[in-house]
Amino acid sequence: MVEASYMIGLERNADKVALACYAPMLANIDHVNWRPDLVWFDQEKVYGSQNYYIQKFFMANQGVRNIGWTASDLPETEVYGEPTIHGGIGFAGDLADIRYENMTIVDHVTGEVTSIPDGTISANAVTILANIESTHYTITFDFKKTGGKWDKGFSLLFSHQDDKNTMSWLLGGWQNQDSIIRSVCDNRISDLTQTIWSVEQDKLYQCKLTVKDRNISAWIDGELFNEIEAKLPQKEGLYINAVEDASGAKIVKLVNVRDEAITVNVACEAVQAAVYTIYGEKGAFNTLDNPRDFNESTYEIQVESNRLDIEVPALGVAFVTLK
Repeated sequence: MVEASYMIGLERNADKVALACYAPMLANIDHVNWRPDLVWFDQEKVYGSQNYYIQKFFMANQGVRNIGWTASDLPETEVYGEPTIHGGIGFAGDLADIRYENMTIVDHVTGEVTSIPDGTISANAVTILANIESTHYTITFDFKKTGGKWDKGFSLLFSHQDDKNTMSWLLGGWQNQDSIIRSVCDNRISDLTQTIWSVEQDKLYQCKLTVKDRNISAWIDGELFNEIEAKLPQKEGLYINAVEDASGAKIVKLVNVRDEAITVNVACEAVQAAVYTIYGEKGAFNTLDNPRDFNESTYEIQVESNRLDIEVPALGVAFVTLK
């Protein structure tokens, strides 16, 4: 269902998304690198993942244009996480030798200024140097790469709770090619903003990172490299989009990521509707022995008085084609 809600987001923002392509595509079940692959096979059989069927159905029902819709009386959107970006501040090494100096932390709410002693970073060491609970603060420091691997840099940690919950500014990320603001939540990594940049050895850099509420800005040598509002993850009551296909038929797409079914009353000018649903149990997983560990149904329903009720199953998708 996460895949389906993501696809709804792509469709809603079709004016900004030029191309969407699923990857990784293929995997041999005896040689697994990671689990998001779309199609799995061995020497005799092949099967699609749960995401394969979601992708397939969205592809077959893309439509040619989005159409307007409104919704009311849906379950409330749930917001996850802390409203402020606060916690530990420090550094994480990445096989580069780094010397930092002139580090200060300014709390713009209280006016307090904290000075951090000069130090070094090496190997993969993680060092937490301070803690801040403010909603508005600035971290400044100078650094120089003195050795280590040529394709490595380091990270400034902030809002650090533990190794599985932290935020970081990667300086020389991914083969020393990036300046990245990264969020890690429950060990899930999200790169919020990325700019091409690399660390040169034996060159002194001046860095500044400012946090205000959930807005993050990062400068290198006085130039703004990264700027982002780190929005909190949300779970909508129901993910919705509507499109028109080449024949003029209207398709209403409903995705329910909750554990309870939702009945939706659709107001429309149509005579009949074809409804397709796909749903499964939490944790369902396609395998060679059970290649379709989900349920699906197709049925038609008459539209009465320009309205019809559609039940969207728990952890399910419903596509309603209006005729």
